Amino acid sequence: MFVDLNEFKQVNDRHGHAAGDRLLTHVGDLLRGAVRDGDVVGRFGGDEFVVVCRDVAGRPQARRIAEALATAVAADSAALRFDGMRILPRASIGVSWARPGTVDADALVARADAAMYRAKKSRAGRVALQEAA
Repeated sequence: MFVDLNEFKQVNDRHGHAAGDRLLTHVGDLLRGAVRDGDVVGRFGGDEFVVVCRDVAGRPQARRIAEALATAVAADSAALRFDGMRILPRASIGVSWARPGTVDADALVARADAAMYRAKKSRAGRVALQEAA
């Protein structure tokens, strides 16, 4: 799963880079708290994270996991308080999956990244799925 924070640049521009750094740490904690045991969360760069999940049975389970992540990040209780300000993160999440050994990791991440851009552009939902070929 490829996770991108929506409007992160505006947080840095309005509240400063210290707020942006705190938000990144906060979102990383939220993601780690929302994944299953054995799943791995890592910061990919900038305001992007990658979540690696093993043993995903298919599209319905992949969507449930991604929706749980999006909900955890956007919950009112997830708001970050910084110098008297309330910052509520939002994320767009792209999901790709494949059977072990059928697609290399770089291709899987690239497909999840492409799906994330579809989620970001759609504005209808926060999650987009793309099954690996």
